[in-house]
Amino acid sequence: MEQLADARGLEVVAVYEEQASAAKRRQTYETMLRDAKRGKFSVLVIWALDRFGRSMVGNLQDVLELDRIGVTVVSVRESWLDTGGPVRSLLIAIFPGSPSKSAGGSSRGRELGSSRRGSGERRSDEGDR
Repeated sequence: MEQLADARGLEVVAVYEEQASAAKRRQTYETMLRDAKRGKFSVLVIWALDRFGRSMVGNLQDVLELDRIGVTVVSVRESWLDTGGPVRSLLIAIFPGSPSKSAGGSSRGRELGSSRRGSGERRSDEGDR
């Protein structure tokens, strides 16, 4: 994920990594969403959409919410998932109609909150770990 952030000229300002795989309350995930709403970062790099949250429908809803508040979501594994890219309108149009399915397996996930370099935001190596 750090390589993708660096290749896109993004500065990592926070790292959000879940430690528990079956926790009922995902405190790190909630912190990431709260930080996004506060404008702490403008780009969220995720490993994969199915590792982002507990269900595909919930994942898509969160991606749409992040897009609504101005946070671009980029996936390492799914090169098509870049809500700041040229297919953004198509993705946003398709997501609400996506089928419901469970992500299955562990719900552990890791995300990077990033900002475009030179955006005036200071670098922070702190994050929930």
